[in-house]
Amino acid sequence: MAANKISVQVGVDGEKEFKKSMSDIVQTSKTLASEMKLVESSFDKNASAQKKAKAQAEVLTKQIENQQKQVNLLRERYEKTAKATGEDSKESLKLKESLNKAETQLNKMNAELAETEKKAGGFKNAVSKMGEGLKKGLTFEQSLRSRTFEPDGPNFTP
Repeated sequence: MAANKISVQVGVDGEKEFKKSMSDIVQTSKTLASEMKLVESSFDKNASAQKKAKAQAEVLTKQIENQQKQVNLLRERYEKTAKATGEDSKESLKLKESLNKAETQLNKMNAELAETEKKAGGFKNAVSKMGEGLKKGLTFEQSLRSRTFEPDGPNFTP
């Protein structure tokens, strides 16, 4: 006597669209990661650190926008799945884990952008303060020595 197997597959509406959207987001993330590598490699030792920081900030901003799309999509999917299958279902728990990882990555990107913008702003501030000293009739060396520093690690940005 042959045993009949019955399997039940629970799906949530929009599964195909969700997978397509996630695939597009992942591809965009890979493209932006390669763009960041290009930006980092295109500046040699003699290049302006401010220009490099600005270029990195532009790419990071794009990466953050893309990561935010992923977080939003995962959150929406998690909420629908949790409603349909329960918060403790295997599908819901996997989506929640993916959502947590995506949000963690977004937080790291935002921190990296803040640090990059701080570097770019620090350069602008230092140049501005140097210019003020020169306008007051100080020599270049005197302008350098007259700057005040903030204790921000090894860089001591003015």
